[in-house]
Amino acid sequence: VAKAQIKVLPKFVLLGILAAGVVVSGSRNAVLLYVGLVLVTLILPSIIVRLQLVLILVITAGVLAAPFLIDQLLTLTNSGSVVHRLGAIDSIGRLLNLRDMQQVFFGDGASSTPRLFSEGLLQRDGFEAVDNQYVLLLAQSGILGLVVIVGLFIAAFRRSSGVLRLMLPGAYAEAMIFDLLTWPSTGFILWVLIAVAVSAEKVTRKKMAIRETADGGPPQEERFEKTPKFATT
Repeated sequence: VAKAQIKVLPKFVLLGILAAGVVVSGSRNAVLLYVGLVLVTLILPSIIVRLQLVLILVITAGVLAAPFLIDQLLTLTNSGSVVHRLGAIDSIGRLLNLRDMQQVFFGDGASSTPRLFSEGLLQRDGFEAVDNQYVLLLAQSGILGLVVIVGLFIAAFRRSSGVLRLMLPGAYAEAMIFDLLTWPSTGFILWVLIAVAVSAEKVTRKKMAIRETADGGPPQEERFEKTPKFATT
């Protein structure tokens, strides 16, 4: 909406409607994301030419806010949220050592998570959400399932370029603190990003450059590097 080629008034009306929906959702993360996207979309193109000034302002703001940021960091590291996510890492050893070999390699299935919590193989703090997609894959799909998905993540990143190169690592990092593929809203977005990246066909363009060498040798062929070309399917 912010970048649409429409008049200013309808644009801000639509942005206001979206903002109302975001606020009604009750999610602080959604509000922060909305504000951040709007600011980046509207302001970033005009200030990117003043990058030096922006860096000075950011550094100055960081210095002034340092005491507050350090206090918030200490609060965050001692919060139950961080402890819970560290518990997901700690449960990897139990998932590998306290299950049968078949379960270790193939997992316990998609509906097994409540049982794994009750058996103490996952976090033991009473909050039954793994909040780590990789650990969840290890629990439900085993080592083989984890390898397949991570391999697909790597393949998508290697075939990506441009903005996808920035978005995919961000999504992969988020999967360390959130069951990204469990929820349709986030899983849909990630699979779309991966599909776009994987669909990029690697093609080699050749250009024959006929030129004489200094000593009158045969013509030489110039090869160009592989470039990504998005499939039309």
